[in-house]
Amino acid sequence: MTEFAFDFRRHATTVTVVPVLVLVGAAILLVAGSLYWGMRETDRLALYRQRETIGNAIHQYGQSLARELKPNTVWDEGYQKAKDGDLKWLDEYYGPYLDNLLGYKRAYVLDSAGSSIYSYATGGGGRTSDYSAVKDQLTDLVEAIRTGTGPAAGSLIETPFDLGEGQKIVHRAISDIRMLEGIPSMVVISTIDPDVPQPDPILEVPFLLVAVMELDQSFLADLGKTFGFAKLQWEAVKDDPTLSTRAMVSLDGRDIGTLGWSKRQPGQDMIVNMAPGLSAALGVLLLLAAYLIRRGRIEAALIAAKSHELQVLNQELEKRVEQRTVQLMLTMRELERQNTSLATQAGDLAKAKASAEAANQVKSDFLSTMSHEIRTPMNGVMGLLGLLLESDLDPEQRAFATTARESAEGLLTVLNDILDYSKLEVGKVELEKIGFNPGHLAHSVVHLLRPRACAKGLQLHFDIMPGVPRYVMGDPTRLRQILFNLVGNSIKFTHKGTVGITVGSRENDGRLWLEFSVKDTGIGISRQQQAKLFKRFVQADSSTTRRYGGTGLGLAISKQLVDIMGGEIGVESEPRQGSRFWFTVPCTVAEQGDEDVVGPVQDEVCVSRKLRILVAEDSHVNQLFIKALLERDGHTVDVVGNGAEAVLSVQRFDYDVVLMDLQMPEMDGATATTLIRNLHGPLARIPIIALTANAMSGQREEHLRQGMDDYITKPVKAPVLMAAIARVVGPAAEKDGKESPGQDGGGLSSAADAKEGHEGMSTTLEAEPFEACSVAAVDGEAGAVPAPVTAPCNGAVAQPPSGEPVLIDDQAIDGLRDMLSEDKLRHILGRVPPEAGAQLNAIKTAIAGGDLDTARRAAHKLKGMAGNIGARRLADAARRVELEFRDADTMSVHLAPLEKALEDTAAELRRLA
Repeated sequence: MTEFAFDFRRHATTVTVVPVLVLVGAAILLVAGSLYWGMRETDRLALYRQRETIGNAIHQYGQSLARELKPNTVWDEGYQKAKDGDLKWLDEYYGPYLDNLLGYKRAYVLDSAGSSIYSYATGGGGRTSDYSAVKDQLTDLVEAIRTGTGPAAGSLIETPFDLGEGQKIVHRAISDIRMLEGIPSMVVISTIDPDVPQPDPILEVPFLLVAVMELDQSFLADLGKTFGFAKLQWEAVKDDPTLSTRAMVSLDGRDIGTLGWSKRQPGQDMIVNMAPGLSAALGVLLLLAAYLIRRGRIEAALIAAKSHELQVLNQELEKRVEQRTVQLMLTMRELERQNTSLATQAGDLAKAKASAEAANQVKSDFLSTMSHEIRTPMNGVMGLLGLLLESDLDPEQRAFATTARESAEGLLTVLNDILDYSKLEVGKVELEKIGFNPGHLAHSVVHLLRPRACAKGLQLHFDIMPGVPRYVMGDPTRLRQILFNLVGNSIKFTHKGTVGITVGSRENDGRLWLEFSVKDTGIGISRQQQAKLFKRFVQADSSTTRRYGGTGLGLAISKQLVDIMGGEIGVESEPRQGSRFWFTVPCTVAEQGDEDVVGPVQDEVCVSRKLRILVAEDSHVNQLFIKALLERDGHTVDVVGNGAEAVLSVQRFDYDVVLMDLQMPEMDGATATTLIRNLHGPLARIPIIALTANAMSGQREEHLRQGMDDYITKPVKAPVLMAAIARVVGPAAEKDGKESPGQDGGGLSSAADAKEGHEGMSTTLEAEPFEACSVAAVDGEAGAVPAPVTAPCNGAVAQPPSGEPVLIDDQAIDGLRDMLSEDKLRHILGRVPPEAGAQLNAIKTAIAGGDLDTARRAAHKLKGMAGNIGARRLADAARRVELEFRDADTMSVHLAPLEKALEDTAAELRRLA
């Protein structure tokens, strides 16, 4: 009985194992077959897509070249010169221009009879016998563009023009690849047409411009890089198993040659990538089968227990199979997505072609002129510069990289103009309606464009006329864009003199109209040229465009924005008499808006040359801040940390001006100034400007008597700093020993001079929109302390309604963003907490040692550093420590608010940085 039971269990196990083995084998065969079939289909479809991509890419490239050639053939001067047979003009403008700027190696001009009147070839301009060698290969294209018939007629690009006065033309262009003199080439043929009405009837059979671009290996390398085709080449070896090939045929059915590229087999690559996983799965299955056979010989009593283990193993196997299945499905979906994307791209190309042919003249001109300039370079330039700036660079390398990125951002201005114009064309611009201060808007434009004006030696200012409401409702962003375009144009076309903005208002028909005017002393515009302004891609004339550059979109965008707002824009100008651009927009009075501007900002004197400046300042944050301000205007800046280093640097290097902090370790600014004034020759007369956070009355006169040439207080404001530098250096001072205004070796020599200099400084400060603060005027001789007087000062602490200073002044941070790059601003803000903490520790250490003077000096430095970055609460707490410390017993009273202000400020600065 036992023997019988044992045989039964053995045979039962065998019956169970055999189907499992059969199913496993079948599954392996099914999966292998499916993967093989999928691999073959994927590779076949990929090859088809590659061939289609190559063909479409070359065809679309030819179409874009045909459109790009239009501005050179729809041109009244080109039409007349071709008609008159002016070979000198054709050789000067057509041949070299097409060669040097557009890359065409050959060009021909054909007359109405189809004969070549002008030929150009690289290195041999003016040859007239070359066209006969290629005439037969181009006959069908010439016939198609002139009669609209033939096999190539379906590829014609036709653009109708209404020249006015009843004259109409249809501009035609065509492109195709041809084998010319044994070289595969892209041929572009375009009719030469006028763009203005003609006194004589327009030629019924137009002249033609034939341009030939060789599709050499350099072209194929660029094309392959763009579309991801490695080793793209002509005349590929067809039996080379590592290459994919495609035969290229012209419109008339001629064989141009065969293109080859490195074969891409995504299906095979997928199988190779999956091979380790599949091998592992197969190994698991084989091990499982062996395990089942072995376990089938064990006693039947163990079958139940081992069945449980088998179930566990089966579940694990199912999970693995499920995971592999999910991976396979994801891979297939990605392939489907890529296939769909390729199909979508092909469809988009077809739709774009149809849309371009049916679009109006505005969009056609825009796309043909601008698209090539903005699409190719931007991604690579901005991306690589961003990665470069994130790497470890020395200061000089970082300066070079930052300059390169700023240049790339200038290119973004062109891109922004194009995007704005595109949005305007399709009606997607939406206007805001918020409250704003017109004066603040004009001030922001002046502030941003002042460095550009100063670089040309121009004075830039603005005035607000009486009666302009403080706040109005409108779109300040778009108004600033219009004003920025107009002022930028005036600066570009003005070589000397001034550019001024006037903001006014008037009421008409019960509506309030805001009026902006930009007047300059530039080159002016004739009445004939004024008729071309405010049109797309247009400056005054072609020579102006070549000299000054630009896309010609700024005024067109400005006019369309003004039209959308329901306003008007215009110009008044005479040649060599300057210009006045104006625009008006309707608005309503608002109850509140952005920050006020206190009165008109006075003209700032610009320094017409780049200076070498020495900054003596022991605070690292203040060093970074002042250095960034000066380098923004193109000056070269050296930084030292104390007065002794400043004296040595003045003796070693040739500086135009020195900015001297008064309180520094080792040697203070006053001592350093005295030593510099005792040097020999021109070194003793170098202009020195004092920097201090002390705004007390009488300090300026004291420092001028010590040999300083001027005096400004912290926090440092860019306009005040630049005005002070301009006063002591002069707008056009030369470095030949010529003394600066107000300088006589040892500074201002009399009390009257000192008083006059102080009054001039007050005028400059009052021109700035600073807060008022109370300053106690100290009489140094009598020791009397009069009642506090209210006067504008740099060190004012902005107060919220509750009376406590704000933590961070948003206006100050916004001002820093206008003056500095975002990287520099984040770097400066990140340096404030550790340096402020160091000054706080210095205060505590000095108090513990009974050295209250050192504690006050550290508080003084902390106050100036905090003021520079708008940390009002921290600056106020440091000021109280500096002025109100009397003994160590008051430490807890004043240090606790200072520590709390520093903690809160550090947290907020970390958020901003």
